[in-house]
Amino acid sequence: ETPVEVRSRPARASGTFDEFLRVDGGAFRAETRLVSWGLYADQLAAIRRVGFRDPDLLVIFSEPALRDAARLLDFVVAWLGLARFDFARLRTYRDALGREQLRAPGPLGWAHAFYDAHNSEMVRRHTAEPASAAARRALDDHYRRPNRLLDMLLRTARDVAVYPPRAGNGTLLPGSWSS
Repeated sequence: ETPVEVRSRPARASGTFDEFLRVDGGAFRAETRLVSWGLYADQLAAIRRVGFRDPDLLVIFSEPALRDAARLLDFVVAWLGLARFDFARLRTYRDALGREQLRAPGPLGWAHAFYDAHNSEMVRRHTAEPASAAARRALDDHYRRPNRLLDMLLRTARDVAVYPPRAGNGTLLPGSWSS
């Protein structure tokens, strides 16, 4: 069977994240797959039940990790036991919103980077709007108990690798993601 090549990004969903979650227009939609994917303690427990050992698990907290992608990549490479790679050598560019992006090789990569850096309308059209304060509060309320369970699980499962690395015996998760 011939593999399918994806040549374009998926179209942006209509509406805002708030509308999707029905934050302002009705009851909070906790039953969506997107929201249930955030129940990480349940996912870790299921992975452990099927036989994955704690030393084989790496939990990455994306919000703090993505603030310094090179440090995250260094950590993952070391955790995997691979030879160090200087990710800073990869060619990057800043898009029209000022975000660092990885540049594809060759003339097409240069053209794409030039287009992204100078076409702010296109970049904005393909960028999700940030969640409102009401949506962030609703998500904080929904995840408060599951996040406490995840925090307890990771503090007792000392062989599970965590990024950013554990610092002492304090909580691994912030009290709120919305502040």
